[in-house]
Amino acid sequence: MRGGPNSEYEVSLATGGSVLAALRGKLADKYRAYDILIDKSGRWHIDGMPADQYDIAHRFDVIFNALHGSYGEDGKVQQILEAHGIKFTGSDSLASAVGMNKNLSKNVFKNNGLKTPVGKEIDSSRIKESRKKWCMNYSAHFPCQLWSNPCQQDLRLAFLLSGLKPNWFRLCVKPPSTAIPFL
Repeated sequence: MRGGPNSEYEVSLATGGSVLAALRGKLADKYRAYDILIDKSGRWHIDGMPADQYDIAHRFDVIFNALHGSYGEDGKVQQILEAHGIKFTGSDSLASAVGMNKNLSKNVFKNNGLKTPVGKEIDSSRIKESRKKWCMNYSAHFPCQLWSNPCQQDLRLAFLLSGLKPNWFRLCVKPPSTAIPFL
C-alpha cells in the first residue's frame, strides 16, 4: 500500500515502489504482490484500477503498509484495516496515533522511565505578538539549537531552529501549529 492524501505522497510512492519491485522480483516465487495505491484525494486503486477500500478485506492475506505521514502513520489507515480484520505490517492504530503525536509520545516515554530531551509544547495560536518577534524573544532563552516540529503532522514539516538565521523567521511566520521545541 502506497501513496496517500498527505505531503509524504511522493516519498510513499518511492518506498512502496521498492517494496513492490522486491515482491515482484526476487520474491515472486513466494508472494503474489498487488499495487494498492491511495491517490492524493484518498481514492483507493488496485493495480491501477479504482477500488473500494472495503473490498480489499476479502482480496488479500496481508498488506505491506508503505504509507508515510498522516493517514499512513497516524492510525487512520490502520483503523480501516483493523475494522475489516485485514493483517498489515507496522504498528496498530493506537500505537501509530501515539507515535505521530510528539507531545503524547514524549509523555509516554517519560512515564515509562525513558529519558527525553527538555521540551515545551507551545500552542502558536496563543502568541499575541508578531511571530518574528516571538521567535526572537523565545530564542533568547535557549543558548543552543532548538528542534521544533508540528505536534501531529508529517516529519517533513519539521525544522531546525538555529540562532537567528533568516530561514528561522520564515518558518516561524507560517500558520499556527502546536510545536515542541527541544534542547
